[in-house]
Amino acid sequence: MANASREQMSYTIDALKTHTPAALEILCDSVLNPVLLEEEGALGQPLIPDSDQLTKLTSDSLRQFLSTNYTAGRMVLAASGVEHSTLVALATPMLEQVPAGASVPEPPSKYEGAYCLLPGAHAQPNLLLAFEYQGGWRDVEGAVAMTVLTYLLGGGSSFSSGGPGKGMHSRLYTRVLTQHAWAHSCTAFNSTFNESGLVGIQASCEPGNVADMLDVMCGELEAVARNVGEVELSRAKRAAVSVISNALESKATSSEDIGRQFLTYGRRISGSTYVDMIHALTSTQLCSFVRRLLSSRPSLAAHGDNAAAASYDALLRRYGDGSSSSSSASGAPGSGGNGAPPPGQRQSAAGRLRQALGFGAWADGK
Repeated sequence: MANASREQMSYTIDALKTHTPAALEILCDSVLNPVLLEEEGALGQPLIPDSDQLTKLTSDSLRQFLSTNYTAGRMVLAASGVEHSTLVALATPMLEQVPAGASVPEPPSKYEGAYCLLPGAHAQPNLLLAFEYQGGWRDVEGAVAMTVLTYLLGGGSSFSSGGPGKGMHSRLYTRVLTQHAWAHSCTAFNSTFNESGLVGIQASCEPGNVADMLDVMCGELEAVARNVGEVELSRAKRAAVSVISNALESKATSSEDIGRQFLTYGRRISGSTYVDMIHALTSTQLCSFVRRLLSSRPSLAAHGDNAAAASYDALLRRYGDGSSSSSSASGAPGSGGNGAPPPGQRQSAAGRLRQALGFGAWADGK
């Protein structure tokens, strides 16, 4: 199975231990010797491409991408359930021909914050509010706080709780979904990369309560910045540890985790070490982490009936433009009303959707 993210590509194969040699050969052959046919080129495009880019992708451009990025210095082979010496002996003849490749620095990115109002009607308007998590995965202590915060806020849907243990005791469930009949869903999320990321809340509501919904979302993040009780913090920690421990029971997940950590850190942080760091997190540290989030320029995406009632200008008045924070904020794109791009700079639908999902929150750092 192949999986693409912003910064990494992963190829995974799961097999019986006795089939390790054959499985490794298939995996290496798939990575190093793919058959790239012209009629398959469009599948290599981003998940949300601009239409004019579809015709530009060819098998030759894919081969160029592979030759540039699939080099020894940028690849990690990780396995779970196989002895290290056995893996090395099997992999050496298959991978020793991989070129070393030139050292390619990570392209710089600069968080700017973004506002995106997606066109279209929807009976339940959706809002996505996010702030920059500066440091990303490489800020390990921050990653621990981000993980616990996600489970502390939790959330879900008012239509179906999903049964016991599905976040019903989390803040967004007890303080939002059970308190406001007009709120249909409210869930914490994060989108994290090596050096930066987004942490925030996604919600849907009745059209007449869009402004109220945004205010509640802001209020819940601000409440965590002020105080976190020991009981709820302990519950969030146990939830995070449970999910992590359960995920690492899977050999496929464990091997992918090892590979991604070596690409990010150059070493592995064991599951037990990460769990210990979770248990050591204090309420003071978590509150401080959220205050740091709120010091960055906000990002807001909205879609659905009356979604324009979610005012980005109100967010900027509430939190500022991030210029006093440690982030490199330089303002939302454009200067139109409510933070929208000025006339003549309207994006394509695909571009607006990419921005809503967080792509538009970063510039190229030039």
